[in-house]
Amino acid sequence: MQPGEIIGRGRTADIYKYGPWAFKWLHAPFAGNAEVFNEVVKALAASRAGARSPQIIAVLEHGGRPGILFERLSGPAMLDVIMSKWWQVGRLGRQLAELHASLHAASVPGLDTMHQRLQRAIERNPRLDAQLKSGALGVLERMPQGSSLCHGDFHPGNVMFHHGQAMVVDWVDASQGNPLADVARTQMLFLIPRLPLDGLMLAILQRLRGYMLNVYLREYFRLRPEGREQLDDWMTVILAARLAERVEGEEELLLAELRKRLS
Repeated sequence: MQPGEIIGRGRTADIYKYGPWAFKWLHAPFAGNAEVFNEVVKALAASRAGARSPQIIAVLEHGGRPGILFERLSGPAMLDVIMSKWWQVGRLGRQLAELHASLHAASVPGLDTMHQRLQRAIERNPRLDAQLKSGALGVLERMPQGSSLCHGDFHPGNVMFHHGQAMVVDWVDASQGNPLADVARTQMLFLIPRLPLDGLMLAILQRLRGYMLNVYLREYFRLRPEGREQLDDWMTVILAARLAERVEGEEELLLAELRKRLS
């Protein structure tokens, strides 16, 4: 196959037009048959559970690497709407919470559990010393497991609009588990990643990001009030697992926060 123009770029894959569809072509380190099969299985499981997500059409090969052909969505990502229409962040924060709560109302037996994924990420992480690793695993061990559909990387960049309806993309990290772990992951993604800006624009976007997070959390817990007292403990676990992703510029911040929480 020969894909058309590129319409999206990410850390693990690029998205191309291909006829009326979208072709997700994974970058070389993530492009084995097992990785593609993993994403297909999880995306199909999420769709069967009722999640609003693009339909999978086929698995195809290009340049010696496999990729996934999806239904092409008509609209922008929520993140792009935020950047162009910042005055709508309150409405978008509520919409983000409503969408996330709807995912957590579903269950997907058969997927890896969130506990398993987090435990592996913490245990195999050489950046955590023995004390931090033991502390984070101890917190994880006492947390209730749950059986909700968890996206694993839910943020405005992974929500897209299609004929006015919000859809969730990129299911590679999906699992079944406690929905509060998934909420904590979203909270972390609002707080930790550095914005590639400085000066006044950085200050403005930090304020917008903080405001949208507050709106999202308030609306989510209005819809699903149970377990809110668990969120801070889940945040500790999520921060420890985040270190395994080796995101440039985050290590010292994550370690400092973990030492404060687990000392």
